[in-house]
Amino acid sequence: METANARKLENPSQRNGFETTKSGRTRTNNGKKPFFTRKFVATYLLLLAMTVALALVYVAFSTSAVAASLEIAELEGQLADLQMQQEQYEVQIAKLSSFDKIEAEAKGKLQMEIDSSQ
Repeated sequence: METANARKLENPSQRNGFETTKSGRTRTNNGKKPFFTRKFVATYLLLLAMTVALALVYVAFSTSAVAASLEIAELEGQLADLQMQQEQYEVQIAKLSSFDKIEAEAKGKLQMEIDSSQ
């Protein structure tokens, strides 16, 4: 046994443009498509995800560039220290290998005398 309301809902030609939702509220259905379609939302989310991914890649590359820059600065500081140390060693070598220094060491520590026969 069918009621009048059941027949009315089953026959789409007799609809009055109103539908009842699960909560019991009535909404109009004018045949318009919703403003945000599923395709639009999916495309928007895909573009958003790609933008976020590109931003993360940019941040990762920027971070690695900054880290490399800091490492270069540290290594340049070490290079300057080592070059200064090398110069000090070269001065020390020059002092110790001078003829006067060798002669003084020979006379003082080794008690050697200069051969005057030559």
